[in-house]
Parts: sequence; structure tokens; C-alpha cells
Amino acid sequence: AAAAANCSSEARMIYLFRGVAEICKVPGRLCSLCGELFKQINCQPVKQCCDGAAKACSSFVERPLSSFVVITSVMSVLEIIYLGMTLVSDAIEQCPEVWPKSAWVAPNIWCLGQALFALLNLVFAPYFQCKVWQQLEEEAEAEERLKTQPVIDIERNEVVKSFKHVFLHDFGVLFYVFGLVASFVWSTKGYAWITAGGELCNPGQGLGFAANIGWAFVFVFFMYTLAWYNCGCCAKNTQI
Repeated sequence: AAAAANCSSEARMIYLFRGVAEICKVPGRLCSLCGELFKQINCQPVKQCCDGAAKACSSFVERPLSSFVVITSVMSVLEIIYLGMTLVSDAIEQCPEVWPKSAWVAPNIWCLGQALFALLNLVFAPYFQCKVWQQLEEEAEAEERLKTQPVIDIERNEVVKSFKHVFLHDFGVLFYVFGLVASFVWSTKGYAWITAGGELCNPGQGLGFAANIGWAFVFVFFMYTLAWYNCGCCAKNTQI
């Protein structure tokens, strides 16, 4: 009963991620409608482009961890934008004067480190998705089976199994977990330094927002891992 309640709780938490996946389907549907429109006016080149784009969007959304990739990418890009906008602003030039003396690094070095962590998150999400997909293809013996059948139906439990294998055995995931811990410390420390510096170190709340996004990656990764690993709430049947 306790396990069922735990899984139910995780399922509720994952509604957000499912919602993101549904939103990601919108471009594919729009491309399909675009293809139908150009089919009516007999414009085959544009129709083929629209159909190709629709197929690519649908293929991405149907793959495991697609919502994780989208959420992480949006967060990373926003973080980098806020860091860049703040650094080019004249309002932050006086920040070093009020930056805490106890801080490990100068404000510009903290921003550089924060941007590097954002890039790490931006790269890891599609890397993780590709690794899970490759493991799924390997376990399904896709290369051989696709020679005799057009598609391979994959059950949800097989998707979860591939996720667990990559999570437990891939060195890239291990490296990211250590990097995520370092990012959390860097972001929380940075937020404390930014707050201590006042408005001069946080014009328009840009750096504070970037620091909050930085530590929020831990929450996103933890929620996804919890949901996938314990009961597979995010997983669904798919095709290769």
C-alpha cells in the first residue's frame, strides 16, 4: 500500500512533465496542418518539407525523456540569457565594490562558472536521451529486426529498463551527477553573495534569477529520476 501511494504521488508530480510533452507536440501538428494546406494548392515541395518537419517533431516527442530535454533546454537558455544581459549592463560595474570579501571568486568569475554549468545541463539532457534510446535499440536488437519488419513495438517496462541501465552504468551520467552537486553548491553560494551585494550586484534581479535556475536543475533531475526509477510514471510504449 505504501509503495502504491508513493507511485501515485510521483505520478501527480509528473503531470507537469506530461503537459510539457503535449505542448511539444504542437509544432508537429502545425506542420501537419501546413502540409495539408499546401497539398490542397498542389505545392508538393513545401508539402514535403512540412511533412518532414512534422515527422521529425513527432519522432522527438515520442522518444523517452523528450519533456526532460525541453525543460532543461529552456531553463539553460534562460539562465545564459539572464547572465549575458546582466554582464553587459552598465548597472553591474560597481558590483565588485560591494561583493562580499568572503566570496570564493569575483562576480565575473562566478558568472562564467554559472554559464559553464548551464552549458553542461544543456548538453547532458539530449546526451542522456540518446543513450537511453541507444540502449533501447540494443536490447530490442533493432538493427536485425528492422531488416524484416517496418517498426518495432516497445513496451513501457522495456523503456524503463533501458533508463535504469543507462542511469546506473553510464559514466557520463556519473560525471553529470557530480557536476550537478557542484552546480548546486556554486548556485547557492552565488545567490548568497549576490544578495549580500544588494541591487548593485543584482540589477533587474538577473543574477539572482540565474542562481535560482542553477540550483533548480537538481530538483528537475531528482524528480525525473524518482518518477522513472521507482514506478516509470513518465514512460510509455514507443516504436523504433
